[in-house]
Amino acid sequence: IAVFVGTRAELIGMASFLKEIDKNDEAELIFAHTGQHFDPEMYEDLLIDLGLREPDYSLSLGNMSYNKQISAMISQIDDILEKARPDFVFVQGNVISSFSAAIASSMRYVPVGHIESGYRSLRDLHSDVRRKVIEMCSTLFFPVCNTAYLNLLEECYDPDYVHYLGDPLIDSLLDYKPRALKASSFDAYREGEKQLAAFAVRLPWNIGNPEALGRIVEAAVSLDDYSVIVLLHPNTRNHLIKFGLMDKLESCNHIHLINPLPYTDFLRLMMDCDVLITDSGGPQKESAILQTPCITLSDSTYYIETIENGWNRLIGKSPDARVLTDAIRSTTAGKKKE
Repeated sequence: IAVFVGTRAELIGMASFLKEIDKNDEAELIFAHTGQHFDPEMYEDLLIDLGLREPDYSLSLGNMSYNKQISAMISQIDDILEKARPDFVFVQGNVISSFSAAIASSMRYVPVGHIESGYRSLRDLHSDVRRKVIEMCSTLFFPVCNTAYLNLLEECYDPDYVHYLGDPLIDSLLDYKPRALKASSFDAYREGEKQLAAFAVRLPWNIGNPEALGRIVEAAVSLDDYSVIVLLHPNTRNHLIKFGLMDKLESCNHIHLINPLPYTDFLRLMMDCDVLITDSGGPQKESAILQTPCITLSDSTYYIETIENGWNRLIGKSPDARVLTDAIRSTTAGKKKE
């Protein structure tokens, strides 16, 4: 069984799945990393933190445009398929690693299993197109929530090939939560009785231009009645420096800038903070399971259940600073959003 991953989120989401295959005497795991996320430090640290072995194949694509990455991935994944000759390929989600692996496998007539089938944002066209292409290349479908399961049935996918078995991302969270509880608490960043707000923002629509990122910085600066942690994803750090915004954050005593965290430490941060502000997909689900209110800087989410269950709120891409601060201040720690 070949499993192709390429991003931090996939490694986290597939960690328990990878380990389960690896310990199965009746299966041989072919573990391949496409190099979509190419920061060596983050990648190596994550493998260690998750207790995953080194991949059997690692592609080195470097920093290039999506189209060039996809082209190079399909070619190099095809080489892996020719050499390893797997009986089955598994991919997750809708990232370009999964997209490329599904296309390459389909063209070699290798059956594909798609974990996270059936999600539909209906607003993020590129993400939905990638996910639907992956599904067109797939043989087996593994939706991770009831909404996605029903979407596949409504779109006339054969129910005999749709298996609603649960969510490996939540399996990983539950597996690593005991370790996270033993990690150092982030309450040391909390000043007195102030609430603790954590910013984990990294996507282009929120950091890709000075106006968008400036509004987020303005919101963080104005939250002087909170203790604020800002996670410096490499792209976020680079854009803060590029746009001359880093000094504004560094000059505020209530703001604490920290480097990207190992997975278990990030789980601990989500447990300790009173509100999470993010644009990433995985933390929306993880914070809901951990019962930490989440504010998502996006127009849409695949994870409708987090909205319906009251733990997540969408306030749009690159929101006005006042809209963001009002959303944060109206959030009561440990309570569902109404």
